[in-house]
Amino acid sequence: GSKMKTWMWIAMMICLVNIGFAIYLYWRVCSKVKEMGIVSAVWKLFLYDIGVCLYMMFFIFMIVWCGVGGNHADSADDDPTNPDKPCDTMSDRIRTVVGLLIAYMVVGGFLLCFSTMTECCREPRWKQNNQQQQH
Repeated sequence: GSKMKTWMWIAMMICLVNIGFAIYLYWRVCSKVKEMGIVSAVWKLFLYDIGVCLYMMFFIFMIVWCGVGGNHADSADDDPTNPDKPCDTMSDRIRTVVGLLIAYMVVGGFLLCFSTMTECCREPRWKQNNQQQQH
């Protein structure tokens, strides 16, 4: 009932924070890449940036919150007094949101590593070569 709705609202806030952090991280990496290499920029951000530190604590909270959601969904299925038992949409929604949050963690981590390896923030080398040839 109300516990599950509260869980869903907080899960929506988690999603918004994830989107905000993705934008923040991209902006910070792009600004650092101009000063140093991509690996150094990411390394310094993950070790010394307060925003990244706060997000790491938030990330731990997100993992715990997924576990709490799974618990709520399981307890809703086990409750014999649940009036929505034949079609318990709230527990199904919670399972879907937990799955999406886990997918975000996996895909987001992969994309972070992939974009670091491809140096996505740098000016393309072909553009740099054209500018050097013109001068």
